[in-house]
Amino acid sequence: MSRGPELPPAFAQDTRAAVRRCVFGHPDAPKRVVLTPIRSFFEPLAAGLVRHGGWWPSAGRDDVLVVLVPQSGAVLDAVCCLEPGTEIVVAGLTGSLGRLPLGAIVEVEAALWYGRRFARSSRQPMRFPPAVVDHVECLAESYHRWSTSVADCVDMETALVYGAAQAQTMTATALLIVSDVLPDQPFFAVEPGAWRGHTAELVRTVAELVGLSLVS
Repeated sequence: MSRGPELPPAFAQDTRAAVRRCVFGHPDAPKRVVLTPIRSFFEPLAAGLVRHGGWWPSAGRDDVLVVLVPQSGAVLDAVCCLEPGTEIVVAGLTGSLGRLPLGAIVEVEAALWYGRRFARSSRQPMRFPPAVVDHVECLAESYHRWSTSVADCVDMETALVYGAAQAQTMTATALLIVSDVLPDQPFFAVEPGAWRGHTAELVRTVAELVGLSLVS
């Protein structure tokens, strides 16, 4: 079986602070980072924190940083400019391949990427039922994947984060809300907001994992 593409290495140590200043708007190295491509997750987590003016919206306090990252492969730029030992929490959405119900929150125990399997590496206990997620590059790919993957669900970021974190001596976990279910409830047929009632629980748990206090 083909191993597929290789994940990129970290940015050189003497360039990471400059990369962080560019993409996060802040050069300091955080100890704990939340990466989310979902604005409705980012905003309550960032409330009350210091906003930074990088390429991507971010906000921080002390040694914690919350970043609204682009979808899919660009999330690797966020991981590759962090330092070894960083604790990463991914907060996102996932498409169920028929075995998980709409609105369920899962924690990814393993992520599949072109025949490779990357395990969750966080030292904290899992807060939600475990799931295996398969990597897809886009929504169109997920729409055609439901009958062939051995995973429970699909997303565009978790395998990339898990793989890069493993290679760069970081820890990572991913908490995902099921936003659609294939084949009967594809993303384009789900009512807007059908899964949003579970956002508060996910956001609250993510905040606890990185030591943030949410602003009411």
